[in-house]
Amino acid sequence: MKTNKKALCFGVAGILAMIFVISFASAAITISSIQNPSVYGNSFNVVLTTDQALDEQVTAMTIAPLNDGSGNSIIFNIPAILPLVPTGTSGITVPITYTTGNFNFNYIKTYSTIMTVNGTVSTNNINGDQKTVTFSQRPYCDNVSNNGNLRTEITDVKILSGFGDDDNYWYPMDEVEIELNIENDGNWDVKSIDVDWALYTTDGKKIADDELSTFKLKEGDDKTLTFKIKLDENIDDFENQDVVLFVKAKGTIDDNASVHDNEDTCDSDSTQVQMITDDNFVILENFELSGVALEDLTLENYSVICGEEIEFIAEVWNTQSDDEQDVSVSVYNKELGINQIVEIGDVDAFDKETLSVKVKLPSKIENKWYSLLFEVLDEDGDVFENSEDGISNYNVKFKVEGCNVKVAPLISAELGSEAKSGQELTVKTVVTNPGNSEVKYNVKISDYADWAELITPENTEIILKSGESKEISITFDTNKKAVGEKTFNVEVLSGNEVVAKQPVAVTLEKSTTEVKDFIVKNWKLIGIILLNLILVIAIIAVIVKIYRK
Repeated sequence: MKTNKKALCFGVAGILAMIFVISFASAAITISSIQNPSVYGNSFNVVLTTDQALDEQVTAMTIAPLNDGSGNSIIFNIPAILPLVPTGTSGITVPITYTTGNFNFNYIKTYSTIMTVNGTVSTNNINGDQKTVTFSQRPYCDNVSNNGNLRTEITDVKILSGFGDDDNYWYPMDEVEIELNIENDGNWDVKSIDVDWALYTTDGKKIADDELSTFKLKEGDDKTLTFKIKLDENIDDFENQDVVLFVKAKGTIDDNASVHDNEDTCDSDSTQVQMITDDNFVILENFELSGVALEDLTLENYSVICGEEIEFIAEVWNTQSDDEQDVSVSVYNKELGINQIVEIGDVDAFDKETLSVKVKLPSKIENKWYSLLFEVLDEDGDVFENSEDGISNYNVKFKVEGCNVKVAPLISAELGSEAKSGQELTVKTVVTNPGNSEVKYNVKISDYADWAELITPENTEIILKSGESKEISITFDTNKKAVGEKTFNVEVLSGNEVVAKQPVAVTLEKSTTEVKDFIVKNWKLIGIILLNLILVIAIIAVIVKIYRK
């Protein structure tokens, strides 16, 4: 019986010990809060809570390192053994150590890592806890306040070239112009204002950045600045990404009466724009003509010669995320007789190939500006078109000189006076230059001698710009006997060569001025005759009167 009692006591004691151990084993350390993890701080606080009445200690706390992708890391230094307050809370300060250089928190990403804590009470392990440590996003003004009340605003976004639509969406290789307004909305002058900008993808990769001019703003003043971004760097970084443009103005408060005198002040702005990289789209970039770069698809301050063979070179860019096969380029100009298809082949995603095409210019063409139409074709021979209805075609302009072909002018004529024989006759002649370059002409009047004399000069020199017209007034002294249809010629000469000849017909009516001329020349004789006639009539009247009596 005693033996059974003893065994029973041991059994009860064993059960109680087991319950005691199990109670310790099920107890926990809880991470109550993580306070102020900052991108600018060198430590942050962690609050731990235990439910154990006995002394407890943390035997294992870990935080996974952070890496900025540029070779810099953050290591968190945690004490190896950390005592905790029984049945209460304990605070832990976790130092931050940068292992190499300066860890680069960028302005897009939010950084986070995992904290794990475990511990023991007496010699027994207890349950631990795990939480995420999140660092807030880095502001573009960093930790500089804005006591000077600068106001920085992106006021306009404009596509200069490419296929984007201002601030709605962009394509790789677009050129974008940004307009900013910087205003001093505070009560003090601000000096040494630097304006910075940076372009990031939404996954935090920096594409480009730059610094604009330094200036000063007095209280209430503002300043407008513009800058350009060419989206041609590492365009594969745009895949499945949008972009965020940051701008900031940072200066120094310059007012002895201010409590913030000589302190920095900063304000920033940003805009997010959609990047389109999921179309099937291939474009041409960076045209050259015979080794000379073209700006805005135009060859400025340089010309090519008639009959010359010229070579166009361009980059064939696949600006999208899918490879393209059997790409070709059509080159066309009807007036120059050019119609070619140039095979390019396969173009990998976000990669380029080279277009090289030689064309022979005709020798008998005008001295003027011409354009070649370049169209990028897909494997089916269709022109590439993106989802926003942009078409991959380009009109490349260049000037041709050294051509000897003379463009015939246009001649028209109309009467400028009555057409009667024996009188002056005026004909208005208009000469027009239909060509694309300035020319000098001599206008000559011929084949009129049998019915008139020329009063105006027989030759007139005129200079006409492209599309310009000039009127020449031609005056003849017609013969008295010249009646009916008469003709003369208007000849236009370039140098000694007749380049245009226009016959002009006029119909002369018989003039009524002969009787008048006779009266004017013989008025005395006519007067005597009329006087005698009157006397004769008077004598006859007297005779008749006497006879009747």
